[in-house]
Amino acid sequence: WELSQYKGTKAFLETKNHEAIIQIKKTTDIPWDLQYNINKITLTKNKNYRITFTAKADKPLKISVVFQQSYRNWKNLGLSEPILLSTDFKTFDLLFNANDNCDNSKLAFLIGKTKAELTFKNINFEEISGIQLPSETSQKQFLFPRPAYKLKGLYPKKMAEDIDEF
Repeated sequence: WELSQYKGTKAFLETKNHEAIIQIKKTTDIPWDLQYNINKITLTKNKNYRITFTAKADKPLKISVVFQQSYRNWKNLGLSEPILLSTDFKTFDLLFNANDNCDNSKLAFLIGKTKAELTFKNINFEEISGIQLPSETSQKQFLFPRPAYKLKGLYPKKMAEDIDEF
């Protein structure tokens, strides 16, 4: 894992007690100008993958998690997910289907828009089988949006449970 800094961004990475603590000091308006990432991961087209991690920030903060090529043109390989961090640790579980073969891809947290302190731990990546990921076509059968579901981590525990049941 490394901290990639571009266009004048400035951050510091400290690892302590199996946690990566990132102090963001200088930002730009472009989130990918500052990344916490790992490179040289091999993905196979049409295989399913899971990323799990636990994270928090010193204030509510939106970041993105992406899987993309580690080289120009940085093609997205099936995952581009905004997530909301809170001041309490939260565990995230993201599933995706690789849309291309790539022997030099990267998993990246795009963190470059806000001065903050972020903490990551328990980051895991694995190929999975036996899980049918929904296609965009099958998702169109739902006639209502569920924006609350993606934001459920910001609600009190009881409200988040109600969102899950809905």
